[in-house]
Amino acid sequence: MTTTYTVQQFSELNLTGYATTLPALSTTNAAAVSELKGQHFQTLGRSGKFSALLQGSRDHYGYALSTVTATQLDYFAGANTTVTDPAAVKRQVPAGAYVVMRAQGGYDRPLFDQLLSDFFTEILPQNPQLSVNRAFFLEILRNGQPQNAEVEVRIPLN
Repeated sequence: MTTTYTVQQFSELNLTGYATTLPALSTTNAAAVSELKGQHFQTLGRSGKFSALLQGSRDHYGYALSTVTATQLDYFAGANTTVTDPAAVKRQVPAGAYVVMRAQGGYDRPLFDQLLSDFFTEILPQNPQLSVNRAFFLEILRNGQPQNAEVEVRIPLN
C-alpha cells in the first residue's frame, strides 16, 4: 500500500470519552502499545460505554486521540457526541491544518498502525517542509466497522 496524504483545515473538535495511560510510543514497543490501544477500545465496547456515546454522535465517527509525552501516551477513545456520562472526560482538538491520511479494508488497528508508520518513516523524511506538531495525533474510524474499516489519521501541522 502506498500511503498518500493531503493537508486540510479543520475546525475545533470537542470529544467526550474515556482515557487511559499507556507507555510512551517508540519503535521498539509500537506493537505492544498498539495491542493496548485495541484492548482499551474492546473494554469500552464490551461495557457498552462506547456504543452509548455513538448513539448521540454528531458525525458518526469514532475517535482516538493520542497525546504524546516523553514518558507516556494519554490514549483517549471518544466521540463528538451529545451524550453525557459522569464517568467520561472531555478533550478538545484544536482547529488548524492537519496532514490527513486514509485507508480502508481490513481491521482498523493495523490500518492505523500502517498509516502512522508510513508517515514517520516515508512521508515525513521525503517532505521535510511538513512541520508537524508531534504532541498529539488523531485516529478516526469513519464507517463504524472495525473489521472492515475506513480509517483516517490526522497529524497537526505547526
